[in-house]
Amino acid sequence: MNIRIASKLRHESVSAMSTQDVERRLALIQRKRDAIYRAQNAKLADRDQLDKQQIPQSAYEARLDEHNATIKELLNEIEGDLESLGFTVERVASR
Repeated sequence: MNIRIASKLRHESVSAMSTQDVERRLALIQRKRDAIYRAQNAKLADRDQLDKQQIPQSAYEARLDEHNATIKELLNEIEGDLESLGFTVERVASR
């Protein structure tokens, strides 16, 4: 899933936050995005191991489930962080 952000800031919620709080929240979002990229790369590496027959299908599927759960959890957290900054977040299926 991708997250599409409608960039309508609700100034009342963000203006109540200090600049430092907003910057901290944005840095946290970036760290979570980096963790998502690492999980996506791990999925690719696991697929490569499966293709080379270095791991069995069952191990690959278990790892895939773990990576997908991590990604979903981080996306949910990012969504909450963005909403707390006043963004409207809408999830759309990737093509």
